Amino acid sequence: MDTEELLSNKDKTMDAMEKVYNYFIRGMIKQALKDAQKAGRLAKIGYYLGRFTDWLGKTIGKFLKDHNIKIDIFKGLLEISPAQDKTGQGV
Repeated sequence: MDTEELLSNKDKTMDAMEKVYNYFIRGMIKQALKDAQKAGRLAKIGYYLGRFTDWLGKTIGKFLKDHNIKIDIFKGLLEISPAQDKTGQGV
């Protein structure tokens, strides 16, 4: 319940806290603890998935910026070459 990822989203944090509180009030301690752990795990998964997609986007973006890609469907051609700057030198 105290993971940084969960606490970074106010709505998710409030929902998780309300759910856990309601379980405690009803005497469902075991369920409250399970849900608190689940919320923390889900927040971590979301956090790392976000970091991965950021990294992937940057990596693909850099590759596309640094390369020329030609595709000719009719000839079945896929050509990837290093991009060149205005002087004809590779980037």
